[in-house]
Amino acid sequence: YSVKLTESPLAVTARTSNEFWENKSMVIVHHDGDGKTADILGQVFKSQISKVISVKSCDLHMLHSLENTCLLVVIPDLAIAENNTEKVVSLLADVAGNMSEVSMVGFLQQHDGYFFRNNLMPAATKAAYSAVGFAASLHHERTDAKVRVIEVNRKIPGDLIPDLFMREFATGESFMAAAFDEKQVRRRMQYEPAVTGKLLKTEPGFVDETDVVVATGGAKGITAECVFSLAQKYKCKIALIGSSPENDEVRNTLSRYTASGLTARYFACDIGNRLQVKETIAGVRKSLGPVTAVIHGAGRNIPRRAEKVSAVEAIDEIAPKLAGAINILNELKDNQLKYVVALTSIIGVTGMPGNSWYAFSNETLD
Repeated sequence: YSVKLTESPLAVTARTSNEFWENKSMVIVHHDGDGKTADILGQVFKSQISKVISVKSCDLHMLHSLENTCLLVVIPDLAIAENNTEKVVSLLADVAGNMSEVSMVGFLQQHDGYFFRNNLMPAATKAAYSAVGFAASLHHERTDAKVRVIEVNRKIPGDLIPDLFMREFATGESFMAAAFDEKQVRRRMQYEPAVTGKLLKTEPGFVDETDVVVATGGAKGITAECVFSLAQKYKCKIALIGSSPENDEVRNTLSRYTASGLTARYFACDIGNRLQVKETIAGVRKSLGPVTAVIHGAGRNIPRRAEKVSAVEAIDEIAPKLAGAINILNELKDNQLKYVVALTSIIGVTGMPGNSWYAFSNETLD
């Protein structure tokens, strides 16, 4: 499937929105470092909702009687980095573990207003965390609840945010992800079947026999087939990186390269560990030469309902996909890489029951 953003004005009047919110309350949930942001939001929402409180996510379990209450979850506007990931994961795990009584939850993120899917934005635009895939998975697990993701451009004045947020809940859909650009134009994601039957044309010199391609997760599964086909076509050298010690499956993969006259080496490495990545990349350079391209296909998916997963367990699940990418790219930041290719999943957009953290890791990698 392909994903595109389509302008989609919301036909909800102020009267309809006000009637929907009558006799409802709001809890603004935030990470420890976003208390000031939550307080400011609380003040502007109080002009339209009678009862509004803010609470750190780690204290959410102390609240009771959340019937007719909307959780407004403030997604931190932080650059994607390992220490920031832990903050966002802690927030989302706290929310997922404490929403059994909640019938409405909205994730508010202040980014570019395009879910980072606007190709016209400058290349230097700061990428940050988004909750679309995570929220969509929650929706699949809690079909009785209204779940929303509302992204607003960072330049939209704070006093306009409550109206944009509240109107989204006054519709009949159980799930919606909507983004507002600087001019408050509303867009939503639409999914369309990808065009089939067309081959991508690669430029001459894409890679050749002089190139060394690091492929994470490349010893088995879909990534293994993709990387092997790449090596067959371009004769590049392949450094396969996997989490398992070399076993029969890995040896079978390596034997395919040997039988085709191709060069491949296998390196066992926990790519979520910075030191192991540093040592492994050094080994790749020594064995095969300077790395010139990366294919990142590693990932971990442990299906289970979101409320069953602690923050520590979530960090462990997302580590290969997300921390692995961060660690490898940091280690190769001084290399003149020709290409970096990441293999992700449509689950990062649509969500799937029991796949909240797999969805989060894929969307964040995108």
